[in-house]
Amino acid sequence: MFGLVSNMREEDGKRRFLQYTSVLETTITYDGPATYPMMVENAAKIRNMVRGNEVLLNQKEINLVLGMITKAKVKAFMDGTPDSYQTFKTLDTISNDLVRLL
Repeated sequence: MFGLVSNMREEDGKRRFLQYTSVLETTITYDGPATYPMMVENAAKIRNMVRGNEVLLNQKEINLVLGMITKAKVKAFMDGTPDSYQTFKTLDTISNDLVRLL
């Protein structure tokens, strides 16, 4: 019984991970500065899932999420506004946290 509950929890974690990464990728690709809060929110959700051991990531997933956060950081930095620079700094902190956790 415990194995079934554990598998269900892991599947739920993977489903939420994929949801958060999908939203993060969409905001990076198609949306502008108005979605920076959503970028930060989803990157933080991913970090918190990893921190809380809610999801175990394989190397491909680790590379995917770190790559997306890097793209988000570059996008924010290139906008050159005070708000976008704050977004860059926040995403950089989240990225550094993830690297330490993984």
